[in-house]
Amino acid sequence: MKKSIIVVIALICCVVAAAAAVIVLTGDEKSDPFAGLKESGVKINEGTKWELNGKLTTRIDKPSDAVAIIVHGSGSIDMDLSIGPNKMYQDLAWGIAQNGVDTLRYDKRTFAHSAEISKYGTKITVEEETIEDAIAAAELMKSRGYSKIFLIGHSLGGMLAPVIVKESDGLFDGFVSLAGSPRTLPEISFDQNIMLLGTTPESLAYLKLTLGPELAKLDQLDSWTESELLSKTIMGYPAYYLKDMIHRDAKGAALSLDVPMLFLQGSADFQVYADKDFAMWKEILAGKEGVEFKLYEGLNHLFMVSQGKDAGTTAEYLQKGHVSQNVIQDIAEFIKAS
Repeated sequence: MKKSIIVVIALICCVVAAAAAVIVLTGDEKSDPFAGLKESGVKINEGTKWELNGKLTTRIDKPSDAVAIIVHGSGSIDMDLSIGPNKMYQDLAWGIAQNGVDTLRYDKRTFAHSAEISKYGTKITVEEETIEDAIAAAELMKSRGYSKIFLIGHSLGGMLAPVIVKESDGLFDGFVSLAGSPRTLPEISFDQNIMLLGTTPESLAYLKLTLGPELAKLDQLDSWTESELLSKTIMGYPAYYLKDMIHRDAKGAALSLDVPMLFLQGSADFQVYADKDFAMWKEILAGKEGVEFKLYEGLNHLFMVSQGKDAGTTAEYLQKGHVSQNVIQDIAEFIKAS
């Protein structure tokens, strides 16, 4: 039996995205769907130690009163989510802007300030990692006169979307969750291991023996002291981080919100699951007004077509692709109609 592999949702990026002054994307709109856009460099948390480069994308000919802010998944991520030849967040930003909703994307704090973040050690939470900067981005857009501000959260950002909107004190008018989950990260990782190792009786017995005790630790979080939380992990995740995230209660936040919500999921996503995570959101929010769900056949975690010999593995993320135009159009239409 091979050694268990702990899978995390983090999508690690390696391309630095600098904030330009103004870039105009020109060309023939019949052949280039992203022609006619303008990108302006902005700063999130300007003048502070957490200053972040960002880009505001708009149509040149049709100013919008609505803006969508893209919030990252796990890991050290640039504003484009650069993975090999692919740039998921750039695709989203350009496509949604072309469809009439301005977009803001920015480098994640763990990408732009990795050395400073490392000083937190295991005492970092999603507040410092994600929430503070998403709210700061919304405050910046509000100061620029936008009357409608939406959050687009991907993966971890999709998991936290209800929490961020609730903690923003009315800054956000709604959210879109792409491949978000109401489950905990260790629970998702356990299923990812099953996918990798298979469902043979031997594999399942091995996973139950080695990872079962890890999942059981989730029930012990509230009984651990701060020093124990800072020194322990669960499925590779810092216990202090997990306890904080779980207690923010994304499910309860979503139920308490009175804003439009759109949950999107790819059927070929092998990191977050249509039959578990997406289905669970539908069950939790069944009957709640203003909530929509859309499942896209054959799309992976990047909302690109899953195909080729590496389909179903992280290697497929290195094949050139683009975010589905159906996803882009559905997001833009949802925001404009809300």
